[in-house]
Amino acid sequence: MKIVKKYILKNFIKPFAGGLIAFLFIMVIAHFFDFLHTFLKYKPPLGILIKYFSLRLPQWLTTITPVAMLIGVLLSLGTMDKNNEITAIKSSGIKLIRVFFPLFVLSLFVSLSTGIINETIVPRTEPAADKLFERIKNNTPRKPQKYRLDIIYMGEGSKIYFIDRFEKETMTGLKLTEYYPGTFLEKKLIIAQKAVYSGNNSWNIMNGSVRTFSKDRAGEVVKYDEFKSLNISLSETPGDFKRPVTEPHKMGLPELSRYIKRMKRSGISTRREEVLYHYKIAFPFASTIILVLGIPIALFKGIHSMTISFFFALIISFIYWGALSVGRSMGINGILPPFIGAWSANIVFFAGGIFMMIKSRII
Repeated sequence: MKIVKKYILKNFIKPFAGGLIAFLFIMVIAHFFDFLHTFLKYKPPLGILIKYFSLRLPQWLTTITPVAMLIGVLLSLGTMDKNNEITAIKSSGIKLIRVFFPLFVLSLFVSLSTGIINETIVPRTEPAADKLFERIKNNTPRKPQKYRLDIIYMGEGSKIYFIDRFEKETMTGLKLTEYYPGTFLEKKLIIAQKAVYSGNNSWNIMNGSVRTFSKDRAGEVVKYDEFKSLNISLSETPGDFKRPVTEPHKMGLPELSRYIKRMKRSGISTRREEVLYHYKIAFPFASTIILVLGIPIALFKGIHSMTISFFFALIISFIYWGALSVGRSMGINGILPPFIGAWSANIVFFAGGIFMMIKSRII
């Protein structure tokens, strides 16, 4: 039994690694030609180009790994079936699911590795690649800006800041909206030309107005005051506004979780972010899901050549990615709960793979 398992694993590794290298090469070539006009215009040194593509590799690797997994399954098991080796294993009375067990273990290891890469490496390499691309276009490293424009920041206590410009410790064009906790009803609206930090979470806001709204009647102003200068205490300090806010899809799971909690405290809908959170967990399992579906397909007669296997791998992968996108859209639009929306493709394809294994007497 151990010899058979090792043999199957050995046969799988070679086409899997070959598929991984081939698809990475395709991604590099496609990206290179997509931005060929930029590279020809600015003529970056070869070392910069190599570094740029190296920084892009982790993201591409996590994307194409499920396809390479499917290529490995279709070619290795398809060849074994063509050579009647699968028939020989069946005739010996051994359940196929037992000899395929190492493939499931390997796929889980690959899925776990993909998830770790997505959480630890990609959040660092993708921004670095973006910065390097800007450097290529400008020929010199961009100097960090001393100011930030058009800031939207979710603060503590159900507050949202809209700031036209932030420089040093001064906000210009401030609009601060505070909501009643757990609702979308405005509680208070502060508009000011300028706000200057005076230390100890105290801000001096100048030339503006404060509107206080009714909790029972949305939009009804119950109090209105204008001011030349007003000191208010806020949880936020200049350091909070100096840091650019990372886009949710570029956040790791812990950061995204904190971001969702902060949005909820501010009374803002988090459906899109919750779907993204569950999707970030669901997608790395694509390698395992694809393997479960690929094993019974690999044993169908006629799917034994490299060309046909490659074709089937692409078709199945595109269908799977399409199903992931549909599930995400349904979750974001409220048709499905966020968890179900993110996991729906995995659930459907896994169930389909198990059904096909039962029909093929693999299980």
